[in-house]
Amino acid sequence: MIFANVTTRIDELATQEDERGLYEATVALLNEIELSCAFYLDGQFGGYSGKLARAFLEDILGSVERNERLLSCAQNAVHKPDTFECIRKFCSKHKKSWKGLQNPSA
Repeated sequence: MIFANVTTRIDELATQEDERGLYEATVALLNEIELSCAFYLDGQFGGYSGKLARAFLEDILGSVERNERLLSCAQNAVHKPDTFECIRKFCSKHKKSWKGLQNPSA
């Protein structure tokens, strides 16, 4: 289910033609990733499913990081310190090189 929801959000990103639509689609993707990171951090994935979930999340977050427009949308979506808290916790534990949401400006 998580994979399907995230891939649906990625497909929606590809159809956006203006900045507002891109921002909204990016936020929707980040909300799906936030929920996925919460499940991961709560220990809902173990063994092979945990290994696959971790790799999937790292890959998606890496894709956001490498795309300047998506990274900018992600950074602009942070409105308070606990926005995307689970993504930041996941990154601090598993993807330390990713700085996209590590230090929120809010």
